[in-house]
Formats: sequence, C-alpha cells, structure tokens
Amino acid sequence: MAIARILAERGYHVAVYACEYTNQASNDFASNLARLPEQVMCHSLSNAGDFIPEGDLLVDCIFCAGLDRPIKNWLADIVLKMNGSNIPIVSIDLPSGLYIGSNAENDLSTIIKADATLSFQIPKLPFFFEEYAFYCGHFSTLPIGLLGDFKAPEIATYIERTEAQLHPISAFAFKGTKGYLTVIAGSENMIGAALLCAHAAFKTGCGYVGLISHQNAIIPLATKLPEAIYIGDHPKKIPVKTKAVAIGPGLGKSENSKKLLELAFKFKGHIVVDADGLNLIAGHSDLLHQLPKGSI
Repeated sequence: MAIARILAERGYHVAVYACEYTNQASNDFASNLARLPEQVMCHSLSNAGDFIPEGDLLVDCIFCAGLDRPIKNWLADIVLKMNGSNIPIVSIDLPSGLYIGSNAENDLSTIIKADATLSFQIPKLPFFFEEYAFYCGHFSTLPIGLLGDFKAPEIATYIERTEAQLHPISAFAFKGTKGYLTVIAGSENMIGAALLCAHAAFKTGCGYVGLISHQNAIIPLATKLPEAIYIGDHPKKIPVKTKAVAIGPGLGKSENSKKLLELAFKFKGHIVVDADGLNLIAGHSDLLHQLPKGSI
C-alpha cells in the first residue's frame, strides 16, 4: 500500500490487488490502505479468477519474510499467473513463497520468480544459495530506519563491495612492511593452483609469499614467480615470519594433505581455508573442531 501511494504521488498509474487470505489485517496495512490516493484502484481478491496481471511491472508484496508453509489453493494460482505473465516482477523483502531459512520442505513450484528483490535492512539467507537465485533475481539491501539496536541473527558476515576494496599502500611501503603470507596449495598434478594462489597473493598486496607445495612446484615457481619463496613439501612448522596462512587450492585429499591442514590449524593467526581444504574438513569431522576461531 505504501509503495502504491508513493508511486502514484510520483505520477505512475498504479493498481492494487489485496489478497484477502486473512481477516486480521495489521494496523500498518489499514492505515496505508486509508492513505491511498483516489486515483489508485484497489481490488480485493478472494480467488484467482478475478486477477489478470497487466502493466509494465508487478510488485510482489503478498508475503514477506515470515512465511513458514507452502502457498496453496487460490493464492498459489495467483503466484502462477504472475510467473506466467512475462511482466517483470520486483519482490519486496523476499519473493512470496520463499522461506527465510531452509526451503528443503517447501513447494518450489509456488514461489514468485522475481527479476529483482528489494530486501529490508539485511540480505536474507536464500539469496546466497544457487538453487534459490532463480526466484530472487538481483537483490538489493535497503535501509528502512530500524532502531540502532536492531540485530539480525548472526548466521554469517556479509561483506559489501566497498568493504572489500584493497587498502591504500604507503609510498614508503616495502615487502617487509606488507606482511608474509604462507600458501599451502598444490599437489603432484595440481601445481598450477599453487602458482595462481601465490600470484594472487602478490597481486593483492602481500610483501612475502612462501609456498608449501609438492616438489614439482620448484621449477615452475622459479620460472613464473621467482619472487615467491619455496618452503618445502613436508615442513615441521609454519615459518616464524608468517602473518597469515592460505590453504586449499589444488591440495588434494590425501593423508599428507590432511597433515598439512592440521599443521595450518596450529598456526596462531589468520587462516583462509578454501577448495580442497574445505573438502578435507567435509570428509573428516575431527578437523572441523580444530578449525581456529576467526578463520575464513
């Protein structure tokens, strides 16, 4: 109702369809319904037969983030009509029919297929799963003025693009002030992964990059990336200078790879685990309990 009013005040031709699936309308709903300009046509729906999708844009506000059961009956028919209309759809907060948490028990056939989703205040968990991207489309997070003490459940940390920018480097910086990264990557037939990881480390600002990898990496490293330091394939400890550890790309899932991961977990500092590092954790539950706090 609020969106309809704002669009109408800006000169758009707007029609509203209110789905009467409950007799308990909220006070916000009632007050915004009363504030609709006269030129906005408001239709009450109690069946799908009276609904014909039309116009240049459909705004989906049937349900938001509180839904916990599949959409059924005539409301499901409304959703199917919207999805089959070939009119672009923008969903508010979350596409109607999609749960905010797990959708394993949901009926995915009765979920709005949005081209874009405007999420209130925080991104919602389904946005980050490939199987639900089809329903969410492109999403944006919109601040709506919630009180400063508002906190969402901390499932994960979402890093915005602006927060991921590299820090500016002083004109007087040199390799000794830019940190030492130890990379543990690559196996006998996956040396390329180790070289790419080490190269990326230099590219993003590391001063020293030491590589723990299979001996097959020695010649390619000397040829392609001579600024890197080859540490060895079975070191007893992480180099003392190390400020952070990156482990996983092309590492493989052998017993030796598992020992290297356990070695990394003994490091007292920042650790980034990726690729086969994650696969090893998935295959060995005991490794999960060794994962140092603050790991990425």
